[in-house]
Amino acid sequence: MVAVPDDTAGGGAEVVVPEADAEADAESADTGAAPVGACLNGDDLNGLQAKDPRATVQECAQKCMSEAGTGCATTCIEDMTPLSEPCAACFGGIIECLYARCGTECADGVSPDCDACTLSQGCVAEFTACSGISPPK
Repeated sequence: MVAVPDDTAGGGAEVVVPEADAEADAESADTGAAPVGACLNGDDLNGLQAKDPRATVQECAQKCMSEAGTGCATTCIEDMTPLSEPCAACFGGIIECLYARCGTECADGVSPDCDACTLSQGCVAEFTACSGISPPK
């Protein structure tokens, strides 16, 4: 894993980036499955450092709550960040997962119950596989 400092969070925060898995990337391309490591490129990693992804994810989650399943969350992430569409789709996906599997636990925003639910319901694992990074904390 590679730790990329997130200077936008006031020091100390970082985005954790596991090393790329070329075999998994090739398998994803062959099967048409969701992208693997979609955020593991220089432009997206720089974009993640340039704008605090936590604040953007929270804002887009609130904005798109009544539009779950429409792609609103991915579009919102794309509009508010310099991230590529595949990377933004991973962030939109964790928001959609939150709505679908943890709506009650996450209704009031980020909380220990919401964090536990997104972990137990696979939202975090899906995001990590898609993006290649750990979710913003």
